[in-house]
Amino acid sequence: MIRLLKSLSRFFSKQFESIQQDRVLRVYGILISLILTLTSVHWLYTNTAIWLVQDAEPICWPMIENCRLLHLGNSVLWNTLFALLGFGSLVAAFLFSKPDLHFVKKAYWLLLGLNIIKHGLLLVDYRLRLNQHLMAFFVTLGFLLVPSKKATLKILVVLFYFWAGVLKWDPEWLSGAALYAKPWFFEGDGLAMACYYVAILETFFIWGLFSKNRTLQWATLAQLLLFHLFSFKVVGFFYPILCFLMLAIFPLSWQGSEKNRSAGPRHLSWSSVFFILVFLFFQILPKTFPGRTSVTGEGRLLSLHMFDSLTTCEASATIRMKNGYRIKQDLYSPLSTRIHCDPIVYLNRSRNICHRNRSNQTFVDIDMMLKTRRQSDPDFVTVMKIDDFCSRRISYSVFSSNEWILK
Repeated sequence: MIRLLKSLSRFFSKQFESIQQDRVLRVYGILISLILTLTSVHWLYTNTAIWLVQDAEPICWPMIENCRLLHLGNSVLWNTLFALLGFGSLVAAFLFSKPDLHFVKKAYWLLLGLNIIKHGLLLVDYRLRLNQHLMAFFVTLGFLLVPSKKATLKILVVLFYFWAGVLKWDPEWLSGAALYAKPWFFEGDGLAMACYYVAILETFFIWGLFSKNRTLQWATLAQLLLFHLFSFKVVGFFYPILCFLMLAIFPLSWQGSEKNRSAGPRHLSWSSVFFILVFLFFQILPKTFPGRTSVTGEGRLLSLHMFDSLTTCEASATIRMKNGYRIKQDLYSPLSTRIHCDPIVYLNRSRNICHRNRSNQTFVDIDMMLKTRRQSDPDFVTVMKIDDFCSRRISYSVFSSNEWILK
């Protein structure tokens, strides 16, 4: 145990010193802290607290099936927690601005602790799931715990864009059908051309950030910034501002020493390579599942889920009573576009009906159904059709195909 504690002490000392001795990392630490500020503002602005209060219907993550126990208090409690998270992140940002090792240590531990709290809050309800949190998680983890930090962060940010580009090589995106709002100035054929341009930018041009040519570096960055400016109208403020903060690692490095400018994929440590491979594993995982994972959602719990499709769905439960009476209940819930047709949501909503009727002597069971259609599909397809749902006690497998999801 003593040897383990000494090893941990040496490990964290190296993390403190690597940040304290590098101005680029200290400034980036400020920006990483501000991601939590941005998260706090987003949660307060979107009134996220209504999903977490004691009386809210729980929609649980697959690994926390009884999350109703985590729904506590009222909106004042949750909004206070969100505000304190944002205030704490500003304190961390201030501490990172101080070059003294003592302040860097405090900033490091505060940032780590606040992120543990943030991800604890995320696990309270599945509706808090967003791409933004997944990307922020990997960037923050890379900053706090991985050696060769600048090289790791650069390749990670580029892979975010690259994998988003890979997902966009789909008729739904390339035609513009995947967009649930239109960007400024683009309509018809112009919109389709813009969608092709973005797919090319994220898949191919993005690697220009690693070019030794200064003009190509800045040209690539300028295109990304312009893309995110146009995306405000489509996705709101959270995603573009997050991307601005993450991308800052590049101009910060380009303005520094030759060592900073050259820190790239060739300078990854073995542990950094492993970290990157873990990220890539979760992106590749959905490809191993049968069917259209953009519809079924399987394998995508820990992967980026960009604009590869825009789905519409119909969900219902037929409640059967002992007297033969049947009640058809609409289960559809107007949530975030990326999860509003997710089987996990309707698995939970069906479970909630079972839970509410657990003491109802006249209740028999429910038959539930979920039908989904992508914008480019002519007809709805049945994704879930489960009779006697309550009796079957269905669970969700994260890493293997679920037989009750129809392919």
